[in-house]
Amino acid sequence: MKLVKFGDFDRVGAIINEQIVDLNFAYSAYLANTGGEKRPYALASLKVPADMLSFLEGGWESLQAASEAVRYVVEECSTKELKGPRGEKLVYQKNGVRLRTPYASLKNKTISIGRNFPLHMLEGIGTRFEKYVAHAQQMIRPAGFLKLASSVIGPDDEIIYPKKTKELDYEVELAAIIGKKGKDIPADKAEEYIVGYTVFNDVSARDQPDREDWNFFYLQKNFDTSSPVGPCITTKDEIGDPYNLTMMTRVNGEIRQNGNSRDMIRKFPEFIEYFSRDITLYPGDIFTGGTCEGVGLGHRDASGKPDTTWFLKPGDTVEAEIEKIGVLRNYVVAPK
Repeated sequence: MKLVKFGDFDRVGAIINEQIVDLNFAYSAYLANTGGEKRPYALASLKVPADMLSFLEGGWESLQAASEAVRYVVEECSTKELKGPRGEKLVYQKNGVRLRTPYASLKNKTISIGRNFPLHMLEGIGTRFEKYVAHAQQMIRPAGFLKLASSVIGPDDEIIYPKKTKELDYEVELAAIIGKKGKDIPADKAEEYIVGYTVFNDVSARDQPDREDWNFFYLQKNFDTSSPVGPCITTKDEIGDPYNLTMMTRVNGEIRQNGNSRDMIRKFPEFIEYFSRDITLYPGDIFTGGTCEGVGLGHRDASGKPDTTWFLKPGDTVEAEIEKIGVLRNYVVAPK
């Protein structure tokens, strides 16, 4: 199932072909029309909440109920146009509604992993540090940083170009969504805590303040609109193997990144085990898995400095795409 937030009220839906099913209203209709439930809205609000955070907190029970609602709509829509118990619309054309970021809420956190794709490491820190690739594979703990929930935007939203940078970069990343609360999670149990996957674009101001100054690394990664997330959460049953997915970034239609998640040095269970020792994980929290080669920083001029023509600029359209999930499209605009 591909879960989305859509419309002016950020309701939870599921993408079916080129349509979106409103899961809460669809489940209400299912209860009223197939089981004669006298309080369909109350039960639907418990089992298939209309907001993403509550839906994810509902865990397996919510996913099962949502699947029942989708099956009901698919079967019944072949013969008639369905409405909710009070006449609510259940099905929308995908191109007729605004998709929002599936990021659950401002209460959630993003744990981003770095140094996790060998070729990206080389392009980022220079070939003189090739030894660090082997070092990354042998590190006793993963490298990473936190991203602020306030930096998150959704599909077709604007990336506002920071005034203090001349090196705005893109990074397509596979992101795992946590589906239930947990602490001290062993790696062999970590998959039980993942509900699905989405696309994350780790937009980075490479020269803000100085990319070698790790004391201020968070400033490069946490400016406003630096975290596009979407367009949906594809549940893990539809993903299959998350470590064999094509990852791609296009800028104005030109392919810049073209890699595969199979090249991740470390996998999500290791991240979950390591960070859950100190941090309680909640439904809606995100782990991003790092990016493949092809970022703007990887292109250098004759002197060895970054070739700034490869970085993003106002007017650009950037598309981050991951197989089985979809395209996350955003537009770079000048500061307002």
